[in-house]
Amino acid sequence: MINQFFRFVEENFNLPLLITSNGTITYGQLLLKAKVKAEGLDQYKKCRIGIFADDIESFWASFFACWLSDNIPVPIPKGSDNDYQSHILKSAGLVGYFKNHNFVLISNETHIGEVDAILNTYNVGAILFTSGSTGKPKGVVLGKDALLVNAYSTKDKLNIPNGSKILIPVPFHFVSAISHFFVCALSRATIHFNDACSFPQTFLGLIEEYKISGVGGSPIHAKWLVESGYHLKGINWLMSSGDKLGPSITEKIISETYEFQLFQVYGLTEVGGRVCIANRSELKVNSNTIGHSISCLSAKVDNHDGGNEGSLLVKGESLMLGYLDNLKNGEVLSSESYFNTGDQAKVSDNGFEILGRNDDVFKVSGIKVSGPMVSDIAMSSGMLKDAWVSPMVHPLLGTVPCLLFTPKAENFDLIKLKQFLTGKLYPQARPRAFKCLENIPRTGSGKVIRREVQAIVSELTI
Repeated sequence: MINQFFRFVEENFNLPLLITSNGTITYGQLLLKAKVKAEGLDQYKKCRIGIFADDIESFWASFFACWLSDNIPVPIPKGSDNDYQSHILKSAGLVGYFKNHNFVLISNETHIGEVDAILNTYNVGAILFTSGSTGKPKGVVLGKDALLVNAYSTKDKLNIPNGSKILIPVPFHFVSAISHFFVCALSRATIHFNDACSFPQTFLGLIEEYKISGVGGSPIHAKWLVESGYHLKGINWLMSSGDKLGPSITEKIISETYEFQLFQVYGLTEVGGRVCIANRSELKVNSNTIGHSISCLSAKVDNHDGGNEGSLLVKGESLMLGYLDNLKNGEVLSSESYFNTGDQAKVSDNGFEILGRNDDVFKVSGIKVSGPMVSDIAMSSGMLKDAWVSPMVHPLLGTVPCLLFTPKAENFDLIKLKQFLTGKLYPQARPRAFKCLENIPRTGSGKVIRREVQAIVSELTI
């Protein structure tokens, strides 16, 4: 499959691929830059090579240089702290790293024991470290074919129009952005990556400047488009990944008569990209659905009690070889074995609904409460910019919901919000604690940074 991909690149040599602040880069130009970088890696084989990159051109030239020289790229997040970088350097056993256009040698003798034999056996495409939003970052070992088969399967579902200009406002080392790159490239769409979209005016300004026709971002970007009147901006394609879009955003978009392609996507680093995709017609029936699994994967709910809810399991061609630490112990996953995603899901008529991470669904007085569901209802009040619900311990009641929120207006009225929630939620799901924040901690792809949220909740008292 890797040869098929590079043949595709050669066939589209002169077509535009990347939009940068310095102009457009074609498929061929990126490939030539990668080949030049690969020449400097000729003495290394099957080695782990880190990638520190400040721009998307340097990132992908370095990534493909590793593939062309039969080495393994290990992306290192731009702006990550020293502890995170040190963890990657130590865990992955890097022989060196690209710092933008230069290669820096660490050691010719860098190895990580038993894992070397395993990595030498398989055609490894990348080691991607998770964000660590739920704890210690884990190295996910993915094959080249896994990344590409996921991209081809995703392309078939997303239907990106040929010649589109797609804005990707997420950090380019995330699996979401890597999947976006492959899918857009295979769709002959031109891509502009920009992870500095912290404010709506910056985000909307990029759409105007580069005449963007599609966006692959997170729920916050979809929200900004909705509030700005996206159809006036020439946008006709939107894909959201990370956390759920939420019914209030989804229903606003699908209620429009304007022809606008909308996709809600559920993905995992552990499968090299996407797991399930819901299109506009599916979301119109059920705004909470993530749709069905893509063609290279199979998903099911592990419902021990015989109901339609439980842990979401997935297996298939794009499943990772394993976590790096587990490979050190010889534990290689089979594509025929189901992997527990760590998410709770519900089976619906048109696919699955994500209820949250295993620890997002908690019991209050013996009744299950879904934190994301309560967050969605809080957002539907129209009073909040952002919301998240976590469990906390009440001295008398035990576990209760705690609502972290960012209000829309300075004259926000908490009493009115409480009244709204009382009218919408059953008693056990009503938040007992509230914390107003300037911003809820999120990663660049829109996922809540759970360890930071947990630290905030742990300091609250009722």
